[in-house]
Amino acid sequence: MTGAFVHAQDVFQKQLFSVDLILKYADDIDLTDQQEASVKRIYNDHITEFNSLKWDLDAQIVKMERLIAASQIDDAEALKKMDDVLSLENKLKKMRFEMMLALKNQLTAVQQEKLEELRSEDDASGLKLITPMNENPRVMLKVDGPESAGQPLYIIKDKQGQHRASSLGELNPQDIEAIEVIKGEKALEQYGGEGKNGVVIITLKSGL
Repeated sequence: MTGAFVHAQDVFQKQLFSVDLILKYADDIDLTDQQEASVKRIYNDHITEFNSLKWDLDAQIVKMERLIAASQIDDAEALKKMDDVLSLENKLKKMRFEMMLALKNQLTAVQQEKLEELRSEDDASGLKLITPMNENPRVMLKVDGPESAGQPLYIIKDKQGQHRASSLGELNPQDIEAIEVIKGEKALEQYGGEGKNGVVIITLKSGL
């Protein structure tokens, strides 16, 4: 199964182009103003929903990790949670795949050939359908795209209360008790303009 996914990922990297790659080499491939506007529109049409689903996936993964960390695992509940995780992953992959198809269709054959020549190994390795939640031993919640395109507000809750965080890179996964994601009107009501891109609330275990 892993081998099949890796092969599929290689196909995506060779045949499709990310928005970052297209705009990075916009001048080199003679991207027109109309094409650039279309590329940005396609990206913006997908990014908000993608981020929302990604936060939901991060939260479900943490819940599943807590379930399977128990000495006696509730099989039915763990399998149900796995179904939730897989469902969200599939939605994210399909959405990213759909976006990349639309992006490629904005380019001429000549522009596509030029991008293939210009694309570096780093450019190709960055083209992934979903970004993993954490890289042990620290937690990193990653949101695709530039910070201006939809970064959530991060709130850390611990024994001293709650405070805002610009990064979660220093958190240990073992210290996390729960993750809550607030979106839409509820986020705006509770956090004002800071919550316009959603709020991710990280509750640490008691004593921390």
